[in-house]
Amino acid sequence: MIPGEDLFYYTTGRRPQFPVLMFDHTVNPYSPEEITELARKRNICWLVVKKSLQLNGEPVENKDRLLALLRTEFVPFQSLANYEIFRSEGCAGGLR
Repeated sequence: MIPGEDLFYYTTGRRPQFPVLMFDHTVNPYSPEEITELARKRNICWLVVKKSLQLNGEPVENKDRLLALLRTEFVPFQSLANYEIFRSEGCAGGLR
């Protein structure tokens, strides 16, 4: 979930597969390249990008670069009112 300001995991009952729950510059130690590599290594299947944030400003450092890199790994799946959802081309089987 980028940037991660929603209670996404709580409301969906899903367990996070990624070591960072908030992609905020104050708590995210990873570069866009490292995030992309971690997503690949941890077999992350879904990328959820929130379009309109409750937060003021942009919390994600290098968001354009990060999303450009992630879009080489993920393809568009669904567009909702406030979310863009992408699925990894490398994931097989059910939801993860």
